Amino acid sequence: MRTQKQKIEKVLFMGLMTAVLTFAGSAVSMAGTWMPYEGSWFYCQENGSFAKGWQWIDAGNGVCKSYYFDASGKMASDTVIDGYTVDASGAWTQNGQEVTKKTTVNIVRNFVETGGNEAETASDTAIPSTSVGPMEGVSLNAQANSSSPIVNIAMKYVGPLPYILGGNSLTTGTDCSGFTRLVFALAGKTLPRTSAQQFAAAPYHPTEAELQPGDLIFYGNGSINHVAIYAGDGIIHQTNSTRNCVAYDRNGDGYNVVHYTNIMGFGRY
Repeated sequence: MRTQKQKIEKVLFMGLMTAVLTFAGSAVSMAGTWMPYEGSWFYCQENGSFAKGWQWIDAGNGVCKSYYFDASGKMASDTVIDGYTVDASGAWTQNGQEVTKKTTVNIVRNFVETGGNEAETASDTAIPSTSVGPMEGVSLNAQANSSSPIVNIAMKYVGPLPYILGGNSLTTGTDCSGFTRLVFALAGKTLPRTSAQQFAAAPYHPTEAELQPGDLIFYGNGSINHVAIYAGDGIIHQTNSTRNCVAYDRNGDGYNVVHYTNIMGFGRY
C-alpha cells in the first residue's frame, strides 16, 4: 500500500504538471506561419491573426526564440526594443547570442521523465516584457520577382483572408480551389472551380521532379480535396480551413512542406 506521503507527492506532481502544461501551452506559438510582405516578415497565427508584441515562436530542434512584432504585425530586426536587442533575423539576443528555451513538448517530456524532481519550467529564461526562423534561407526579392506570374500574384495576397467554403473573393474570403482559380484568372488563365476539376482539366501533369513555380499540387486521400500553388525552392502558397489566411509555407528543419500530407498529383496550366 502506498503511504500518505506518496499519495500527497502524486497529487502535487499532477498539479504541477497541469500548471506546466497550461503555462507552456500559452507561452509558445507553435502552429503559425512565417509570411514575407513588402520586404518585412509577419507571423500568421493559427487563428488567422498576426502576432503582436513579444512572442516565443518554435524555431525547430526542440527550442523556441523570442521575436517582437509591432502593432501592424511587422517583425522588428536589427534594433533595440524596450531595452532588448534583436538581431538581423529578428531573434532576441543577449551578449551576441540568440536566447532560446525549450518548446512545450520538451518541457513536459522532461517533467514526466524526471518525476517532477528536476523539471525545467517554461519560465526558466527571463523574457522581454513571447517551424525555422524567418530570415534563414529565403530570399524575399527572389519570391517577389519570380519567373512565374502566378507566384508573383499569389505573393500579393499572403496574409489574413477568411476561409469560406465556396467563397470566390480575394477580399472577403475563399477556399483552396477558389484561391487558385482567382489567382490564375488574374494571370489570364481559366480554371474550373473545384480542386478535383482543376486536376482533371490541367493540360499537363508533371512529375514531382518536373515541378516549376506556378504549378499546382493536389492533395487528398483516395480523392482530391485540396490544392496549393508551388512557388519553387520548397515553398507553397495555400489557404485552408484551419487558418484564416493565405499561407506562405516553406521547407525547414528537415521538414518537406510539399509532402505535408498525401499528394494525389500535379498540374500545369
